[in-house]
Amino acid sequence: LRPSNGYVGQARRECLKLVALGKDDETIAMILGIQRDTVRTYIESAKQRLGVTKRAHAVAYAHGAKRAQRAPHAGW
Repeated sequence: LRPSNGYVGQARRECLKLVALGKDDETIAMILGIQRDTVRTYIESAKQRLGVTKRAHAVAYAHGAKRAQRAPHAGW
């Protein structure tokens, strides 16, 4: 899969953060006040936008991208 644009919106990032904390779809839905199916849709959409097939890859990719945005010039 190729990333569609690599941009993951706020709602999708919130879902990925909670996935990274080990939360399941039902718990994420309760925390965010949305339907479980919406959580699944957001996570699938984030995976597609990031060009990955696994949840763990989406979390790692999003976490790495966030760190890269905050990091000072790394010399590359």
